[in-house]
Amino acid sequence: MSSVSNLTIIIPTYNRPQLVRRSLHYYNKLNCLHKIIIADSSFIPESKENRKIIEYFRDKLDIYYKAYNSDINPYKKIYQTLGDVHSKYVVLCAEKDFIIPNGIKEAILYLEDNPDYSIAHGVYGYLGVQNELWNSKYQRITTKRESNCTINDNNALSRLKKHFQIYSPTFYSVYRTKVLLRIYMLLNELLSSTKNPYGRMMELCSSGLSIINGKAKELDTLYQIRLFYTEPIFSSSRKHKLNSEINANDYPMIYKKIYNVFAEELIKFTDMDKEAARKGAKEALDIFMMLRLGK
Repeated sequence: MSSVSNLTIIIPTYNRPQLVRRSLHYYNKLNCLHKIIIADSSFIPESKENRKIIEYFRDKLDIYYKAYNSDINPYKKIYQTLGDVHSKYVVLCAEKDFIIPNGIKEAILYLEDNPDYSIAHGVYGYLGVQNELWNSKYQRITTKRESNCTINDNNALSRLKKHFQIYSPTFYSVYRTKVLLRIYMLLNELLSSTKNPYGRMMELCSSGLSIINGKAKELDTLYQIRLFYTEPIFSSSRKHKLNSEINANDYPMIYKKIYNVFAEELIKFTDMDKEAARKGAKEALDIFMMLRLGK
């Protein structure tokens, strides 16, 4: 099945075919017309199961399957998958989560009308479950908005500093494809210089680059339902993960490289010279570290 759509949904997956099945069932029930790419780095048994699932949905959805080695870095996997995206817009979604079609539609319409914005998203709903395949009909979805994440400053450095003051990840936003492709190209250049995956630091780098490249809009509409696990065995502290990355031996080098990448992008979007851009980029990243970690 093929579709005419200006957006592609990328669903990265790793050893969770039961969630791939549920996700595709969800999009099929909603008559999703967007192209879907399953980026699969599962082990052989799970990847075989994923192929069977995708074959079942192939005549129901505009779906494509991309297989990767199980040891590939997630950021490299997404970068390579983006090479197969030909639509104007793209969105990433974990196989455990659910994008709301109307939220995507409104995000695309906003980006169409506002070319100075690089990303758009809406309000996220959160569903607490004890395991990935919950079966209760009485789960309550809650929303959380500590602050509106719209960032509409005209100056790229001002946007970057505001972003790290009110930080919210931009990973699941609707992106202009050319912007996300450049971001992941830069991330992979960074990762090539270290053996440490630096997942949280790469998240910060990705979100910062998205804000430098344009303004960000948070729409007043339900956009995505995200699952989180209530059992201790599934819970993890994002702050703890970031602290562990900071303690890695080559962390100072990565930190410096990240704000240097920010600086190079700032020069493209402002009249700043290299020294001022580097100073401003470091100040912006330092804001996050001070507010979140007291460092």
